Amino acid sequence: MHHEIAFIGMLYPSLLACAVIAALIWYLVDTAMLRLGLWSYFFHPALARLSLYVVTLGVVAWLTPDF
Repeated sequence: MHHEIAFIGMLYPSLLACAVIAALIWYLVDTAMLRLGLWSYFFHPALARLSLYVVTLGVVAWLTPDF
């Protein structure tokens, strides 16, 4: 089980790779929800966006075989 990823001579935690992948997925979902106008249904859209990212990060980390 790898806990670091070697990239350009430096070691990065594998959670950083999960965070980048989750950010890309979150951006796509956030853009789709913004175009459809779904963020207006939430009481606090910024908190809903943050929780969407946290859930996305959790799912990506859970699906990654390194953890």
